[in-house]
Amino acid sequence: MTRDTDDTRRSTIDRRRRDVLAATGAGTFAALAGCLGNTTGGRSPRATTTASTRATPPFEGRPGSRPEPGGAPMADLPPLSGSLTVFSGRSERLVRPLLEYISAINPELGLDVLYGSASRLANRVLTAGENTRADVVYSINVPGTLGALKSKGRTTRLPDAVLSMLPELWQDDDGQWVVTSGRARAVPYNTDMISPEEIPDTVLDFPGQSQFENAVGWPPAKATFHAFVTAMRVLEGEERTKQWFRKMIDLDPKSYSGGFGVNKAVADGEVAVGFSTHYYHKRILDARSDPPIDITFTKNDSASVLAGAGAGVLGSARDPETAAGLVRYLLSAEAQEYFAIPDRYEYPVIEGVDPMPGLPALSEINTPEIGPADLTDLAGTLELLRDVGLIE
Repeated sequence: MTRDTDDTRRSTIDRRRRDVLAATGAGTFAALAGCLGNTTGGRSPRATTTASTRATPPFEGRPGSRPEPGGAPMADLPPLSGSLTVFSGRSERLVRPLLEYISAINPELGLDVLYGSASRLANRVLTAGENTRADVVYSINVPGTLGALKSKGRTTRLPDAVLSMLPELWQDDDGQWVVTSGRARAVPYNTDMISPEEIPDTVLDFPGQSQFENAVGWPPAKATFHAFVTAMRVLEGEERTKQWFRKMIDLDPKSYSGGFGVNKAVADGEVAVGFSTHYYHKRILDARSDPPIDITFTKNDSASVLAGAGAGVLGSARDPETAAGLVRYLLSAEAQEYFAIPDRYEYPVIEGVDPMPGLPALSEINTPEIGPADLTDLAGTLELLRDVGLIE
């Protein structure tokens, strides 16, 4: 087995924070973070913020009228100590503020966070085996990434204290990973180019319709798109899914690097419709004045399936208790509120934290009778996408 090398961007939340915390006086927290950089070996340089920085929940953009979140506050959770390495398939921009806050209020905790592609990080774990430096894997597509690791015997069951925090819908059947924030697949559309009535009720009816020729956007290399493909394979079977993609390719859809790119293209009029996650159009609406974009949902098919980001602990974790404790913090009231508010707009997975107004309640979406735990066959999905020529 090989040991992981530092060729992925990483952020180090420095242990020296505890010295600065002590210097600021009781009740004051300092947030410290490592400088980020692309590395090909050795450790990233470290730097600190000013010692007077007070650690407060990263709730910028939170509406003042929003009720206080329910659930378990971080102050009620056991404190964390020791050293953990997190492989994060969630973007640094999105999750770094939350991880820094967790670290700042746990001065005995040292976090080393490596950011990168969820599938690439999972492959690194599998390649390194028991020698991997990762303790926790945090993924944008938890069923695919953690499901793949579980199938290879690399994950371990989470404690009941973690699993009891959220409904069974949002966790692995064997308790080896949990969803930490939910999302629904959606169809963004340009309101100047097409009406919602012209969009089929089922994704299976998109191929062959002339209004979608050169007018569909999708992100075939994105992990969230892979969950959509896996859901179609589960619901429709391998061959029918492959046929659907081949017919869609005949419409000459446009490929983008991610869901935000799809929604931007819809708002810009590059395409009329797209396939993406429910929240990207809200970010477009926040950033522009009355852009021509909205979303709709298909019914009971893979284009309306529930999925999510989440985390799990590796069986080789150096400190399984602390690793599971970090996952528990991701299910806290503050973390769930962080993912619910702008500009993230994700669905909370615990009771007591509401989605943002303007998002449909999950009960209002006609989702298929499958959930995240059914979307674990990432390898089969990647093979199918290669087969039809959408990825290399």
